[in-house]
Amino acid sequence: MKKQMVVNQYYKFDSLLLTVFSSSLFLAAMTAAFLAGPLTRAFGRKWTLFTAASTYVCGACLGGVSVNFPMLVTRRMLVGAGVGLSIQASPLYISEMAPAQQRGMLNIMFQLMITVGILTANRSLHDQFALCTRNCEVHPPEVIG
Repeated sequence: MKKQMVVNQYYKFDSLLLTVFSSSLFLAAMTAAFLAGPLTRAFGRKWTLFTAASTYVCGACLGGVSVNFPMLVTRRMLVGAGVGLSIQASPLYISEMAPAQQRGMLNIMFQLMITVGILTANRSLHDQFALCTRNCEVHPPEVIG
């Protein structure tokens, strides 16, 4: 019996739609991070974090009901805006609200948990890819370098 070769569409990076989908969250996060400074000065850290949480919730709800590509990109941009706002406003809020003896520790824990989250997400993707390559015979693109 002949084995069937499965071609994974994820590794075909010549698609403009895939590029737009992938980068929309990061571009929105970068833009929101630049706007977060003036927002925190104008409205305070608490309301900036509330706005970030609201955009997270709106993005999650929109992701659940998305029926086409523009809705998916809009959802990722809303989540990206929440990421950008919260990454900038959270350390400020922690520094304002924490007791003087714990400020440094709490801000370091904030950064550590972000790093652990990134590491966990990357490890999860690596494990999913490893599982898929064992079962599907999908091979990653060759790295030129």
